[in-house]
Amino acid sequence: MEIQKDHMKKLFEREISIYESLYDVDSSHVITVGQALGRIKKGKSKDKVEQIRRLGSGKERDSVKKSLPSPLFSGVFKSRNDNNIISYTGLICLDFDHCKIVDKMSELKRNKYVIACWVSPSGNGVKALVEVSQPERHLQHFDSMLEDFKDLDPTGRNLSRVCFESYDPDMYIARKWEVYDRMIEKVYDAVPVKVTTENSIYEKLKKWMINKGEGFFEGNRNNFVFKLACGCLRFGLSKEEIRTPMIGNFCGGSFTVKELDIIINSVYRNYASDFGTAEFTDDDRLIHTVTRESIEQQLESLDGPLEDVIYLNDIFPDMLKDFHSGNQKGETTHFPGIDERFRWCRGEITIVGGIGNFGKSTMMLQLMLMKSLMDGYKWAVFSPEQYPPKFFYNQLIHAMVGKSPYKHHHNQMSEDEYRKAAEKLNDKFYFIYPEKEMPSQEYINRKFVEAMIKHNIDGCMIDPFNAIYRDRRNNLRDDQFLEDFFRVQKKFALENNVYMVIVAHPNSSIQKDERTGDYKCPRVYDFAGGAMWNNKADNIIMFHRPYYNSQPQDSTSQFISQKIKKKELNGTTGECILTYNVMNGRFYDDDINPLDCDKHEYVVDSQAMRQARMPYAVDDDFDIPF
Repeated sequence: MEIQKDHMKKLFEREISIYESLYDVDSSHVITVGQALGRIKKGKSKDKVEQIRRLGSGKERDSVKKSLPSPLFSGVFKSRNDNNIISYTGLICLDFDHCKIVDKMSELKRNKYVIACWVSPSGNGVKALVEVSQPERHLQHFDSMLEDFKDLDPTGRNLSRVCFESYDPDMYIARKWEVYDRMIEKVYDAVPVKVTTENSIYEKLKKWMINKGEGFFEGNRNNFVFKLACGCLRFGLSKEEIRTPMIGNFCGGSFTVKELDIIINSVYRNYASDFGTAEFTDDDRLIHTVTRESIEQQLESLDGPLEDVIYLNDIFPDMLKDFHSGNQKGETTHFPGIDERFRWCRGEITIVGGIGNFGKSTMMLQLMLMKSLMDGYKWAVFSPEQYPPKFFYNQLIHAMVGKSPYKHHHNQMSEDEYRKAAEKLNDKFYFIYPEKEMPSQEYINRKFVEAMIKHNIDGCMIDPFNAIYRDRRNNLRDDQFLEDFFRVQKKFALENNVYMVIVAHPNSSIQKDERTGDYKCPRVYDFAGGAMWNNKADNIIMFHRPYYNSQPQDSTSQFISQKIKKKELNGTTGECILTYNVMNGRFYDDDINPLDCDKHEYVVDSQAMRQARMPYAVDDDFDIPF
């Protein structure tokens, strides 16, 4: 269930208890969830937290930590005891100790259930908030989260668990989240049954299945072994205990040990919650260990979903929304003609190609600038060709203001315009340039992740592709390197829900018009490993100036979509004609550039945009004595 904006606001207005320190168990104060998060973000306990991080460990550090204010995010309490809760917020605070902060924050940011996360007071852990569907069943939800959240501290299970107030000015607040509704009912303790040669459970199960008409024969081997493994799991037999007799019974010939291991591992990974739930009665009937009901018809058909299999029923509510409202198109570029050929879509890889110095990077950066000014989006850009960074930022400011930042230009902007534009642009673009490391794919993606965590960016740009460091010792062909590269980048874009733009140069064999000397527009097959680019990219855009050699003053440009994967949502292949105004640094689509309407109207105030994205209060404007 995805949270709507009005619910967001109400959730952050819910009240919780906060205690002056760990030693204070009875005299609490009441504040809102938003105020509690505001205290962490703005540093109400900054001095103590920084002292704890300096001390590292020891009694003095523990003493300071225990003196920190202690909010109870799960609700308002009469006293700090599970039985004395007065009202629930529906929140559970999760604790992840001794973890890699950057990796854990990135992982939690991608989790659809996480509302907020921040660095713990110790500096070596992370805390996160999750909303649950049935607050009064807090423990059952938490037991389920132990399975769904890697490295979750199990000691944080109780309802009145304190969360020591931390300090993290870069706290992550989600724009949307889903309510966590999974629960685990721990009504029994499954005890594995030890199987020996004298123990008949495994043999009884095998015989029982054969008597039902099942058998290990060609065409039914995998099915028989799967069902037998399911039965053994439900009887509490470990996979190590059943592997040896199964190898002896079934392996040999064309059915290999490897096949057997795949089946057994799949059963015990996907259906672990059913372990130890069946037993034989004295008269050899099969019953459930808790309900005592017969399960002879269900023994080998377990209910749990397969790992990494997406079932239609799980996503059908979203499909039904699309059925009634229509699939959401990709996001506008704010250029009407370009929208017909290309729209922004998160999780997709867009390749932008063209001949060197024709302006493909300038054009793409302007589309990114438009999303920043019109929609408040943020970008991380790896572009060594745009070095030094002042050139990169000046190019954006030129288009943004419509005047040149350079003194020799007769259309130079004023210092006041320059300062205001720089201030507006400061939190929209982040220029990445390696001072010490080689810019490998791993390095670039690591920097992108750090920017996501610290600055909540929306998209990434690699310009150009051939600036990525490639270890030639691997002896990979171009197509092999590209296949690995795109596999990683696509997964990265999807998992982080970002736009991924990659600028690429063709090789030097582009044909010229013999009469005019103008280059013909490149095709994707003009790139090294061209077929792989075409196979793996979601969108392929070519930017071309058809008269660049014969008429250098003619700024006519072609925006050509050579591949659009989701044509019904993101545009169709074809071209859009653009022109470029050197004086104001802007591209025009049929004489239209949205910034011409009013250059200030489209510069979105970052604070206003933040409030538009997060329609709830996160502040500390209230009065309590600590």
